[in-house]
Amino acid sequence: MEHKQARKLERVLLETSRYRVKGTIMLPPEGYKSRLSDHLNESGRDFLVILDATLTPFDDPEAAFEAQVIMVQRAKVDIIFPMGEPAGA
Repeated sequence: MEHKQARKLERVLLETSRYRVKGTIMLPPEGYKSRLSDHLNESGRDFLVILDATLTPFDDPEAAFEAQVIMVQRAKVDIIFPMGEPAGA
């Protein structure tokens, strides 16, 4: 039986024109595309899957909400910051 390595989890903070999003992106455990920059620049990747996301609307910061999984169109991301591995990873 083939053993698959667990994917690397990277906490990120990203902004679109409407939201600030904090969450987790899954990356390959090592090698090619294991860095956030490689993952973002992969051709053919139109959406980023963000897990355990907190979304804060810029026009109403008190209306922040959480979602287990969201997909953000890569072209809509204005800026993204790596925040390191999540606690307990």
